[in-house]
Amino acid sequence: MFWVRYFNEEQSKLTRTVFNISFYFPTAVKQVIFDNRMDDEDYMLCPLYPPSNGNPNGDFQIGITGKLEQRVGSRRMETDKEGIDRELKEEVGIQANSYQNILPSVNMGKWKAYILKITDTLPTNGGSIPIISGRGRGRDSRHVGCIVYGKGRDIRKYMDSDVKPYDDEDNIVGVVAVKLKNIKQYVISGQEHRR
Repeated sequence: MFWVRYFNEEQSKLTRTVFNISFYFPTAVKQVIFDNRMDDEDYMLCPLYPPSNGNPNGDFQIGITGKLEQRVGSRRMETDKEGIDRELKEEVGIQANSYQNILPSVNMGKWKAYILKITDTLPTNGGSIPIISGRGRGRDSRHVGCIVYGKGRDIRKYMDSDVKPYDDEDNIVGVVAVKLKNIKQYVISGQEHRR
């Protein structure tokens, strides 16, 4: 069972709908799932993508991920925490109430992954962050990921708030809240299946 909030609806709902889990989630994000600062009974937020061919209910991505970009009006690339902040606004409509609350978890070469408690966030009210398209792309680009987690009541409070993500090109239609232990089981069974 999942809690689902579509951005065009006013409340979250508990559903038995079967969603696919996106096959794209990097090793760094997989490792963050096992960070012992999170409890198996905690929930994590996952961006929900729309239905597509062979995927009638859509799919959700484990964690918030993205590439560091160059913002319009700036000569430098984003820092890791600026990139996470932008991705949080674009994918799930929240921002950290302080960069200090975005806690490092895994550092693997070009990937850095973080954790953030839902109680250390604020909702956004929509908007956009202009970036210079394509500057953060390519084999040499740096990537970031973040797991947003919390107790069920805190995650539901976020999901039932007036969620307005920033504009982006990802076509995300909502968020899914999944128990961390269920995500761990999925990751472990996937690893065993590939052996």
